[in-house]
Amino acid sequence: MMIRNPLNTPKTVSNLTNTNRVKAATGASTLSFALFYAPESLRQKLVKDASGLKSVKEQATRMYNNGGISRLYRGGSLACLHLTASRAVNFGLVGDFQKTLHPFLGESPLTAALAGAGAATIKALVFQPIDIIKVRLQTESQKERVQQLKPLGMINNHYKQWGYKGFYTGLGNAIVKSGGGFGLYMFTREKADEQLAQNTWVTGAAKNIVVGSIVGAITTTSIYPFDVLKTQRASGQYVGVSSFKLAGDLVKTHGPKVLYRGLPLRLSLGVLQGGVFNGVLRYLEEKR
Repeated sequence: MMIRNPLNTPKTVSNLTNTNRVKAATGASTLSFALFYAPESLRQKLVKDASGLKSVKEQATRMYNNGGISRLYRGGSLACLHLTASRAVNFGLVGDFQKTLHPFLGESPLTAALAGAGAATIKALVFQPIDIIKVRLQTESQKERVQQLKPLGMINNHYKQWGYKGFYTGLGNAIVKSGGGFGLYMFTREKADEQLAQNTWVTGAAKNIVVGSIVGAITTTSIYPFDVLKTQRASGQYVGVSSFKLAGDLVKTHGPKVLYRGLPLRLSLGVLQGGVFNGVLRYLEEKR
């Protein structure tokens, strides 16, 4: 039975044990990966090929012709590890941050936002090297040698090109994207929970899915330019170029719309993925 507070919202993440939070986030992330990895790979490739300005259909056809269905799942094992582990860290730490902030700010959306930002900042520092290799595997051309299209081969290739610092290229942008994104995620999820708790037209699992979809749409749209810059830098094209200079160069060459390239696809994924993830996450939290 779900435990609720006086506002009739689900028991907050700060009241769950670390083990339950991590298990719930891992399970929800695994399902999310299985459903949405292929279209996310397509979006990453679309963002990298800014100069081509291909449509989603054209990019999908090109990727399929260059490697079949498996092309959309390249680097899947590493991506699954990255997604499940990073979200487990996010949700594992956010409760501790909330408990630390609670004496000063109480239990509020602001507390959730700051806790989310802190947890995601640590996550970005830990998982940046894995994210770099994941993006390179998703975006590299099929012309690359076969061994370079596998995780260990790509790690070796990236190190030979850029050295150790290449695994942390774009770290500042990644921290802003992750910290700001997860902080906004936690804030909007708390606010959406509060608002929908006062209505009876949607309850239970349906409410959790609706909340996740709303949060996914808001978060995706708000941080998307940072996501584009992260992909461009992680793809190995702009190592050593600051995010500010890269943004300026891209806008100068392709116009402001380049910072929102692939947004319709990512927004669709954000709504669907957010709904599925939050629905499964809340279900697993309540099963603790």
